[in-house]
Amino acid sequence: MCGIAGLIGKNKPNFEKKVIEKLKHRGPDSSGSWKSLSNNYPITLCHTRLNIFDDSPRGNQPLKSNNERYIFIYNGEIYNFLELREYLEKKGCNFKSKTDSEVFMKGLILEGPDFQLKCNGMWAFCLWDNEKKMAILGRDRFGIKPLYYSLSIKNCLIFGSEMKAITPFLDQIHPSEYIDDQFNNLFEYEYTSECVIKGIKRLKAGHYAIYEEMQFKEYQYWNTLENIDFRNNNYNSQIEEWRELFIDSVKLRMRSDVKIGSTLSGGLDSSTVVSVMKYLEKDFNPIQKNCSESFCSSYLNSSLDETLWARKLSDSLNINFNKVDINPSKFNHNIIDALAIVEDPYISLPHPMLETYSKIKNKSIKVSIDGHGADELFIGYGHIKNLLISSNNFSEFKELLAINDSTKTGIYSEKQKKIKRSWVRYKFYEYIKNKINILSFNTFGFGMNNDFQKSQNKIIRKIRNDNCYQEMDGLTQALYEIFHFRTLPTLLRNYDKYSMANGIEIRMPFMDWRLVCLVFSLPYDSKIGNGFTKRIQRDAMKGIVPDQIRLRRDKIGWNSPSHEWFKKDLYKEIKYLLKENKSDGENIYRNNANNAFNNFLKVKNPSFTNGYKTWLKIQPYLWRKSLESKIWK
Repeated sequence: MCGIAGLIGKNKPNFEKKVIEKLKHRGPDSSGSWKSLSNNYPITLCHTRLNIFDDSPRGNQPLKSNNERYIFIYNGEIYNFLELREYLEKKGCNFKSKTDSEVFMKGLILEGPDFQLKCNGMWAFCLWDNEKKMAILGRDRFGIKPLYYSLSIKNCLIFGSEMKAITPFLDQIHPSEYIDDQFNNLFEYEYTSECVIKGIKRLKAGHYAIYEEMQFKEYQYWNTLENIDFRNNNYNSQIEEWRELFIDSVKLRMRSDVKIGSTLSGGLDSSTVVSVMKYLEKDFNPIQKNCSESFCSSYLNSSLDETLWARKLSDSLNINFNKVDINPSKFNHNIIDALAIVEDPYISLPHPMLETYSKIKNKSIKVSIDGHGADELFIGYGHIKNLLISSNNFSEFKELLAINDSTKTGIYSEKQKKIKRSWVRYKFYEYIKNKINILSFNTFGFGMNNDFQKSQNKIIRKIRNDNCYQEMDGLTQALYEIFHFRTLPTLLRNYDKYSMANGIEIRMPFMDWRLVCLVFSLPYDSKIGNGFTKRIQRDAMKGIVPDQIRLRRDKIGWNSPSHEWFKKDLYKEIKYLLKENKSDGENIYRNNANNAFNNFLKVKNPSFTNGYKTWLKIQPYLWRKSLESKIWK
């Protein structure tokens, strides 16, 4: 796991020094750069390294091919690199190191961008062809690893793992022209090319790009719908297949030359990951590391504290447990710098996550295997769990399921079936929205008409017109969109920033492409049933995850208890940030933020929802102020 950056088409003084400084937190172990000769086409490639495999200098990047035609920089991990290395050796490739990066480079040289389809992992890369004067840039299937770029500087391309590797070279740092749309729909822009900084775009998940003769062309190489084979086998067979795939996914992600830990909430998903790692201890493998430590954020006397359950699981598995005390009076970063570190706005303060991964770093652990992605695959939201045990609401939900099932009977035409399933999907979205009050969550109504909204609509329409998508039941359609276009892309972005700000690599077994394709091939009743969400996950983990956690119904989630901090520990800092500044060109946003914060202070016993809504209203101003941070410059 590393940081990458490049400049193609121009030379800029101190480019290497500046971007390495901006990305050293992603790769604190070493850094390097490659620059074309002065009489050649100008290109500079930079890399900061986090050593996971083969910590010798042979693993340092940029990498060069034997004939020095190709130069390669890469951020990520290819978990099945041992199998791919053997495959490439049979095709005549020789290797100098024991790294996955050399395997990835030689596979791309041999087979081009299609080699990504053989890879199981997460990545963002640039492969420069010195002969053709052409760059290939790529990003993994689901966008776990970021890749930003800018074409704002005439006749050149600049790219990097974070926007702050690009912003020092822009004339000015301004919010995107679509920033108000992005603030109003925080979960619905990450899957597009548009970013929150004007002049910067992202390479979309599952895409690669060719930059040649000053032209940037993007191509999609991965579409989950093209890789789904609907399962007609019985539920017990599905359980066995899911169990086998998940265990293999965890096993692949335990490959490491360094210590492994895990963030553990005590909820089902993180507990499933840690329990399977413990289960696999019996399979000795010299390249496979066991989970040595677990970490859980602790909020003293808070309703959001889950350390009790996390400690229970750690003790039962004999894993060293670390309680990370989240104390707002001792944060490593002030609010403005924290917002600059994570770059994008979000529904909660980033401090608990930044502090937790900092604690992991302090324990000399570089890899954390975590449970992200399962909620979006399996209807794992807390409000849906509450619905299943609420007789009044469940009768309404059963009606929805009955309508959904009726579309499989053959009594409807294809057009009628499509309409019915779309209605079920829409009602499911409405239920989510009403129950958890996500203010930045709409239902893709297609009534919007600026360029950004048109690009969103184009992507969603393409998916909804796909034959495979239309064969999914309405609930699975909703989950498909949540996984690919709503909540999950935003969470993946956030956790990359939280962890890599501390030089920690997160690995996510639930994000294995094989598992994702399997889950979306299953009917909704494999995911929800017997009064539980995540049905197949719970059943498959019987005997591995302790029952007291495997059958837990409550869910808290990893959030910031801002409602408990705004009146106490963070009060002075926020009041200072919101004080009137006549030279501030953003006074309309400051006034809105100040009114929202003052209204919050009047609430006698504020709830989590009060704090959450207040943060959403004060954040637009604070985020704009964060653009003044030296972190961006």
